Amino acid sequence: MAQQHKLTKKDLKELDSLQRFGGQMVAFLETNRALVFGIAGLILAVLVGSWLWTERETQKFQEMEKLYYEMEKLQKRQQDNPGDDITSQMQTLLGEFAPGPQKFRAQLLLAETHFEKGEYDSSIKVYAEVTEQAKRGSLNYVLARKGLAYAYEAKKEYQKAVEIYKSIIDSSSNFPLFYIYMGLARCYESLNDPQNAVLILREIKNKFPSHPELEKINRKLRQLE
Repeated sequence: MAQQHKLTKKDLKELDSLQRFGGQMVAFLETNRALVFGIAGLILAVLVGSWLWTERETQKFQEMEKLYYEMEKLQKRQQDNPGDDITSQMQTLLGEFAPGPQKFRAQLLLAETHFEKGEYDSSIKVYAEVTEQAKRGSLNYVLARKGLAYAYEAKKEYQKAVEIYKSIIDSSSNFPLFYIYMGLARCYESLNDPQNAVLILREIKNKFPSHPELEKINRKLRQLE
């Protein structure tokens, strides 16, 4: 026959303490029933609200990605058939974007399409809108600044392009800068300033000694020196 555990005075005291605590809890719940149910309801409402907000944000993100995909298809169509004018359709899609990073990406896509068509003023306008609205120093902001520099260079407004290229170099330590330096060197050359062009090309060699396109820099240096 199994030996039964004999309760000690310590066990009895612990049981008595638990019973008193349980009784106090029941009494508290009975006395503050409205408060307890109110807190529980508030917690439930916060959890449900958080879940609904997450669902809405996920749905909105998916809708914006779908719109962006449609814009990419239009850009590809433009590239395959340069005679087609699809920028107005892209502009219509852009109007359906909610404010935020995805809209900035869509604006950059539209600006790039204008640039590819040689519509530099329209490209500059859209890039400028991104620089005014995007967070300074963010990737979208820097990409828009880069696009502005390319567009001004294409318009042969080399001094404006130089200023933008230099500002990107001065403020964008984490952004790939090889092609920014190359653009700056091109602009100096176009401004008939071979001395500064050579200085920039030498700086490229020092900063990017392992870049796969370094031979282009060496050829240009031999040409200018």
